[in-house]
Amino acid sequence: MKNGIGIGWLGLGIGAVALVSGILSIPVWKQNRYLGLMRVQVELEQERLGLDAEISKIDMESRKLSSLSRIEPVAKAIGLDFYSVPLKVMEIARPSAQGGK
Repeated sequence: MKNGIGIGWLGLGIGAVALVSGILSIPVWKQNRYLGLMRVQVELEQERLGLDAEISKIDMESRKLSSLSRIEPVAKAIGLDFYSVPLKVMEIARPSAQGGK
């Protein structure tokens, strides 16, 4: 018989300690992971809100630029009045009612 602890028992003890410490550290790891994901979620939410505000601003600007009160003076300046007679651009040949005679 040998005196003292054998190498097998020492390895088993180190393995058991490593296993227990690993199991006990799982809740801490999960909490840290959760907090990291929450930080990312908050950052993405802030970015989304900023983009929503930018979209609203561009939409308002687009509506302002396409409003009739803004387009009407420009249309008059380039000759596109609402009540003007349209200009004939090209003569369209129409077949006669007598069948081409």
